[in-house]
Amino acid sequence: MTIFLVSFLSVAKLVLVVLLGVVLGKRGVITKEGRACLSNIIMMVMLPCLLVASLSQNASVENLGKLPMLMVAAAVYVAFGLLVAALLRRVFRIGPENARIIGAATSFGNASYLPLPLLAAVCASAPVFADDPSGALSRSVAYVSIFLMCHSPLLWLVAFPYLSGHSWRELRLRQVLNMPILASTTGVILGTVPFLRALIVRCRRAVAHCD
Repeated sequence: MTIFLVSFLSVAKLVLVVLLGVVLGKRGVITKEGRACLSNIIMMVMLPCLLVASLSQNASVENLGKLPMLMVAAAVYVAFGLLVAALLRRVFRIGPENARIIGAATSFGNASYLPLPLLAAVCASAPVFADDPSGALSRSVAYVSIFLMCHSPLLWLVAFPYLSGHSWRELRLRQVLNMPILASTTGVILGTVPFLRALIVRCRRAVAHCD
């Protein structure tokens, strides 16, 4: 019951934020141009900063061998989803006009950056994380970002051609190697290279001392 209540309240917080955004959009407080601007700021600045900070703190030489398993899990997730889609097409005799939609729905669910605010709500309210909610959030963001380092390129290299019918050669490099992916890669490098990790630790101590 506790797990259910925490999950329900976490989702409810996200729903309230979405509803608030809808109301502000309907009333013209947030215009179409404003939404595009906020989206660009989040994707180009705020999210990359969060990923770099979390990964540089939680990625290390000691757990480097564990991190690739999250990337493998992303590939298995997509492969299993495509298998389920193939079985559904055979069992229910789904026509070719809907086959791609079924395949995309089972293989490329919303495993992108939506889990991040949900994790923030869970870590802040779940009793199991009560002793260190900020540390739990930092670790969870690091794990999700490692997962997305494989899932996001697959989304563009597999799902985009699969749904649109275009060749993957028509993709732009910045779509595959987007800012969150580059930020995750940077965070892993900063966390696993001893010299850079030591430099980050010194900088954090200096900032904490100034505060």
